[in-house]
Amino acid sequence: MSHKPAKPIQQQIQDLINVRKARLQKEIQEFEQKKRDAEYVYGLGGGTTGRCEKAIQIREDELEELEALSKSYGGPVTTTIKTTMYRYRCQCGSIVETRQPVSREYIDCPFCRGGISKVTQEKKEREIILPPKPNYYTMEEWRKAHE
Repeated sequence: MSHKPAKPIQQQIQDLINVRKARLQKEIQEFEQKKRDAEYVYGLGGGTTGRCEKAIQIREDELEELEALSKSYGGPVTTTIKTTMYRYRCQCGSIVETRQPVSREYIDCPFCRGGISKVTQEKKEREIILPPKPNYYTMEEWRKAHE
């Protein structure tokens, strides 16, 4: 069984954008040819010329969107995750945070060993931004880069 090294996600997305761009450009050329043929047979503005113009315009708009996406995509990808943290405040001034709500009536304070009441519970929702994963080289790419 052969193992192909996986491309970085950024490269995979860029490849998808390039494939879509090539397909759109080919479709634009085909519709321009159909438009010219319709004008030759039916005269200017006759036959399916109007539909071809609309189809060309739609594909050109999508091509512009892909260009903008490709330019804005140059930076690293960041992922955001929403998490909920539960805070409990003790009389000694310490704050205890947990990821799950506590089912008991009291929580043990790790500093003063006293009990913290559930009445002091706060629910905080946060968005955590994960840093992008580093781009690791395959062994062949590393050798080519460092020879």
